[in-house]
Amino acid sequence: MLSYFAKTQILRQERPISSRIFPYKSQIYWRFLIVNFFSIVQAEFHNLAALSPRQIEISHYLTPFESCNNIIVIPRRTIQNLKLDKAPIVLFNRRFYNFKRFPVLRRNTSQYCSASFRILPYPPNPKKNLDWTHGIRSSFGIQYFILVTNSKTLFQRFVQNLRVDFHKYYLYSPKEIMIIEVTVDVTGMIWASNQTSDVLTFYYHNMYHHEGIIVLDEESSRWIKVLCEPQNCFNELQIIREAVSNLNKYFWKPLSNQYKTDNQVAKSDKAESHKKTPPYQNNWIEPTLLINLVQAMDLWVSNEASKYKSLNITAFYIFPILTTLSTGHRTQFDFVVGHIQTASFLSCHNVKPETFFLTALTEPFDISAWTCVGLGLLLTSIILSLLLPNLTLDGVLVAVGIFLENSVMHCSIKFPKKVGVHLLLGVWMLLTGNVLTNWFKTLFTMEMIVPASHAQPWKTLLEIDGIQVIMPFDLLAPDRNSYMDFLDSVHNFFVPYIYGQERIQESKTISNGFKNMVRRIENNLKLAHSLRPRVNMRIFSADTYIQQVENISYHNILPVSPFKPIKYNEADRFIQTLSTCEKTAFLDTKENIASLLPFVNDNMDQKNYLMGNEPLFSATLGWYNLPIRANYALKRLKGITTSGIYVHWFAWYTAAKSTKLFHHYANWKYPKFGGVSQLNYNSKIMAGFYIFGVCLSTSLIFLVVEILLIKWRKNINRKSSIVQNFEFIR
Repeated sequence: MLSYFAKTQILRQERPISSRIFPYKSQIYWRFLIVNFFSIVQAEFHNLAALSPRQIEISHYLTPFESCNNIIVIPRRTIQNLKLDKAPIVLFNRRFYNFKRFPVLRRNTSQYCSASFRILPYPPNPKKNLDWTHGIRSSFGIQYFILVTNSKTLFQRFVQNLRVDFHKYYLYSPKEIMIIEVTVDVTGMIWASNQTSDVLTFYYHNMYHHEGIIVLDEESSRWIKVLCEPQNCFNELQIIREAVSNLNKYFWKPLSNQYKTDNQVAKSDKAESHKKTPPYQNNWIEPTLLINLVQAMDLWVSNEASKYKSLNITAFYIFPILTTLSTGHRTQFDFVVGHIQTASFLSCHNVKPETFFLTALTEPFDISAWTCVGLGLLLTSIILSLLLPNLTLDGVLVAVGIFLENSVMHCSIKFPKKVGVHLLLGVWMLLTGNVLTNWFKTLFTMEMIVPASHAQPWKTLLEIDGIQVIMPFDLLAPDRNSYMDFLDSVHNFFVPYIYGQERIQESKTISNGFKNMVRRIENNLKLAHSLRPRVNMRIFSADTYIQQVENISYHNILPVSPFKPIKYNEADRFIQTLSTCEKTAFLDTKENIASLLPFVNDNMDQKNYLMGNEPLFSATLGWYNLPIRANYALKRLKGITTSGIYVHWFAWYTAAKSTKLFHHYANWKYPKFGGVSQLNYNSKIMAGFYIFGVCLSTSLIFLVVEILLIKWRKNINRKSSIVQNFEFIR
């Protein structure tokens, strides 16, 4: 297996990191260069500066990091002889993006760590010549960044004065900077300043140094000198690492002060200090005063930072804000899930009553009940007809007459006077009497009281081809209040579908509405890129540029966009847009749509709005956390989410501090158009008159048939009697 990875030479010419890691857009190359025989120890040799040839003897400093992946960077033509105790295995220019896992397993099962050694970096410009990232993701475990230099003071001053670049290279990463001081003798040999191999000397950088802070029972210092034996160094470095990393909890800004200037923060602190607090009340523990999660975080920050409040520590970490989980691209940040936001929509497009008014006659009973009633009527009619001496319709008329509670003429009844016949007629009367009573009662009460049901011709929003959607500014991305940001959030949401449009267009299971929507968003995105002005700070400032983009977004892009933003105080625009009942819909969270449904259905025109679920726009809300060692905010957020505190708080806050929607700004509190005010020819009361007319017409028809039959029989009897008399006389 070892020979499988031995492919190329160890030394090579340096190329830019972008060409080493991503030589092609569609290919990813992983470079692992020196791997230890017993554990995977990586070493890579770069060309940084032209120095005189030397030899180095620091292999004993690699002993504490034998369980880590080691990356060794040396200047060009500087080191002629790098002595390592174990032969390296070279892995060069291999593609691993098709592998599900790395083919060689590390022998130790401890937490992943890497140690990057920079041997004799070029002193005049450390910022330019130091490769801080070296292709390692900042979220990968423990990362030691070790400078091996004979200019210790220079590099210590450089690290301390990074300032703005300090945030970029070091603040939001798990890297731990250490310095190994070496000396160069007259022969060009590089030795560690501490000549003894039994004790190693590291200078560990304390990024959270502040006068007055205690670290491991000692006063804090910018550089912690670590003296340790090779076999114990790693454990001691871990202890120091944990102690220093936990200091980050004192450097977090309260959420209420994150977007304030220094003067505003100073004024608020001064006003807070002048407040008189009762002696029995603790000013940072009062759960009944919590309004939202921001104040809860502020309580935690003030509680943790109260220990060193007198030191006036300058905080530089910012608590993460609630945002949506982006699935369109990979990210190196941890994400803490808060809750799932389900999206729904409401529309009156093609919404029609589900049933005709005549179906109210059958609504009280189901199919099985009506089947039994029909079979009973049929059997009763047949039996009564067979009991007559002549096969006539008298049996049918009697059965139907009893069923409709009509009076049956006694003269037409010529059934035999038997117990069975009377029993059959009695059972049929009791059955139809009970059935009709419940039928009539349920029929009119249901039709007059129960609202009419309406069928929705769509299941999801994007099934409607050519749909126009209005939605809140911040539905897809929180804290979006400008048209430019709104359109960017819509475009970013559809970017993955635009890239996979060929597969989507070929699919037969995807609706045409969704295919056309992706095509419309793509055209909209192209228009936005073509109209966006070029950045030229010499001509105008950043504010002017943003204002130009905002004007272009509003006047040119928004009119042709299928998604348009709306604010909750625009109630008139909301009603006017949806009341057309054309291909328009309002998209929002499921809770907000449920609250708005009674409001939109309370209209004089009796337009019926229905809500539907749109799973495509459902999102996972949570917090992105920067890769900070022993991240205080991450621990707190994980604590409140896994314990159920956040779910309980979110449910309480949603009920107590509900969002002010359109009906709030329209001053709507209850239905203004009641049942009496909406009585017209389209209301449900007309169905009652129709039902009454149908029943009356049916009874009259059977009455007329019965009268005609009686007259017809009389005529037949008269003719037969005349014939008989004539024959008798003759």
